[in-house]
Amino acid sequence: MDKRLTIRNLLFFFIILISFSLLATILYNFQEPLRNSLPTPRPQNVDLSLKEITLTNSHGGATSWRLIAESADFDIQTKSGRLKNVRVLFFKDNKSDMELSADQGEVGPDGGSFRAAGRVVLKGTAGYTLFCDDLEYLQKEALIRTESRVRIVDEGMELRGRGLRYQVEERLFELLNDIEADVHDRTDVQG
Repeated sequence: MDKRLTIRNLLFFFIILISFSLLATILYNFQEPLRNSLPTPRPQNVDLSLKEITLTNSHGGATSWRLIAESADFDIQTKSGRLKNVRVLFFKDNKSDMELSADQGEVGPDGGSFRAAGRVVLKGTAGYTLFCDDLEYLQKEALIRTESRVRIVDEGMELRGRGLRYQVEERLFELLNDIEADVHDRTDVQG
């Protein structure tokens, strides 16, 4: 009788041990995916988060610019927003002739201004490309400006300086300080 009781106790102990190890294995394997599937919390000052947005501004019946971003976080109270992976197309005579791209951007209150930062590139269909760290577009003045270092590359020419004012409607720019230029004649190119 003692032998049967000992074997039963031993079997019962093994069943409990196997059950606990099975339960531990299940909990361990399913715990990690649950943590990764939770959404990231929104920052406190964000009322609306959007993915893949397009904003178009028209003036006098014609499109003046179109903003495209991978994502946007808006604060409805201040009417401003932060953008990620931004592209802005500027239009003249209903044709896009200038494109700005940047890692991030901010739209000011009521869309009256836009600030681009992080690998800012402004390309014109006329052939020039402008590079800088950050710039600001003021809607009311139709003005792009920056105080940072600027490099403008065009066929046969490179301009560098600090600070820029770019009149968007006229497509005219002015470098403000520390201006340097390299001009190359096409016949000087050796290859």
